[in-house]
Amino acid sequence: MKKTSSSASLRFSLVLASSVAVAITAGLTPREAGADEPSAVDVAQARDLFNDGRRLRERGDLPAALEKLKAAYALAPTPIIGLELGHNYEQMAELVEAREAYLAIGRMAVLRSETARSAKAREEADRLAGGLRARIPSLTVHITGADMSAVTVTIDGAALPTNALLAPRPVNPGKHEVVASGAGKPPVTRTADVAEGETKVVELDVGAGVAAATAPAAPLNAAPSAPLVPRGGEGPGPLVYAGFGLAAAGVVVGSITGAVAMSKASSVKQACSGLDCPTSVNGDLQTGRSLGNVSTGAFIVAGVGIVAGAIGLVLPRRTEESSANRLPVTPWIGWGASGVEGVF
Repeated sequence: MKKTSSSASLRFSLVLASSVAVAITAGLTPREAGADEPSAVDVAQARDLFNDGRRLRERGDLPAALEKLKAAYALAPTPIIGLELGHNYEQMAELVEAREAYLAIGRMAVLRSETARSAKAREEADRLAGGLRARIPSLTVHITGADMSAVTVTIDGAALPTNALLAPRPVNPGKHEVVASGAGKPPVTRTADVAEGETKVVELDVGAGVAAATAPAAPLNAAPSAPLVPRGGEGPGPLVYAGFGLAAAGVVVGSITGAVAMSKASSVKQACSGLDCPTSVNGDLQTGRSLGNVSTGAFIVAGVGIVAGAIGLVLPRRTEESSANRLPVTPWIGWGASGVEGVF
């Protein structure tokens, strides 16, 4: 009698536990609760948006197609719509978003009304998500020159949490602008171009930003000027040689032409009686005047050369390379004229 009572109690406990389990399972099933399923109106609108998105993608308008598919997925998040959304992201080279769209399908609850097409979309999404993992590039950001917690880092304008700097950050292929700012320092910007599957390290020295910000900016398209070399044991510059050489040439030419002019003047004076001169001295008179003009001009050029040479001794000169690229300074003296040509 006692054994029969124990068996009955055991059977009652098992039945009660089974009933509780069924009740809990029924309460957690979206299909039974109906709270997580879209309404018929939402499904109808999502279907239209889904079809519009696919047509736009076939015409090559991927951004417009993306907006349609995102709206359809928001109304009715089904595996089929999610799969097409991931396809669109992938064709736009937004691999991070594409993989997240595929992974989200695997997290969807399986409804009792789900079709075989939806089940196949789940399998396809799982396969594509696994393939994308190796294709997604990443950036590792290293901060120096300041405490990492006092610096704000952005990638393409989006701020990164401080903890995100401790590991590679997944990004889409292409160029990305990385900016570090804060800690009382000027912002530091770097551009990183990453290909599929590539991991790149971006170094941001926030401390170096001070020097970079205060340095005077060079004019655009300006040729770099040669550095000045102070006067010292380097020897005289080209202006010194040109100036004193010009002075020497002027003195020599002026002295010779002046002596000849004076000789001609003496001959004319002996042949003339006061202001009355024979025609035979006209040639000597004209030659003497011309040589006198040349002598005067030569001594003027000599004076210019002395001034130029003195300036060359006082001013600093440019490097040898810069001087070699400059035109030489050349004195010239002609009949009735004299001067200097070149670049000082």
